[in-house]
Amino acid sequence: MLPKCDTLIAAAGGAFLAEQARDIRRLVAELSLASSDFAHCWQTQVVLAREGGERTFNHPAMVRHVKDRNI
Repeated sequence: MLPKCDTLIAAAGGAFLAEQARDIRRLVAELSLASSDFAHCWQTQVVLAREGGERTFNHPAMVRHVKDRNI
């Protein structure tokens, strides 16, 4: 029996995100080696938790887009 479509999509999305994370780690490593200023800024950055709630974006093609971040 084949997995449900949602399972396949989730698996594909997870693989994509993992690949993107590897690419970002490589880029950060390269930039850190090339610049001590970048390395210092990256190591001391403060990352805030994502807040939920509604976000509104003004986009030229979509005019106005509202996204609920609680979902």
